[in-house]
Amino acid sequence: MLFQHYRAELSRRTGTSGDAAELAEQAGQTMEALREKVMGGRLWAVSASAPPSSETTAFIEACFHVRLLDGYGSTEAGIVSLDGRVLRPPVTGHKLADVPELGYFTTDSPYPRANC
Repeated sequence: MLFQHYRAELSRRTGTSGDAAELAEQAGQTMEALREKVMGGRLWAVSASAPPSSETTAFIEACFHVRLLDGYGSTEAGIVSLDGRVLRPPVTGHKLADVPELGYFTTDSPYPRANC
């Protein structure tokens, strides 16, 4: 949606201009207007769905002068990982425990199963 807004505004500003220098200047001004006027200027960005394409990431980072972080999680658990690094909430710990009635044991091989 933001990229569509950017493209429409850039097209409106440049019309059919083919001058590369003029296009680059207008692109920068359009990105600045999008960043400051549309989005308010104070931004940080996290993608919380499927990782965006490299083109989308490049546009977001260039337009908004931020680093686009890649988050993974769920509504129930919150952010589980950020940029591939697993996060641990400060109030939640993890413990392996035997649950014999379900067949889960900390001695399971090759990997013990967490009881969540």
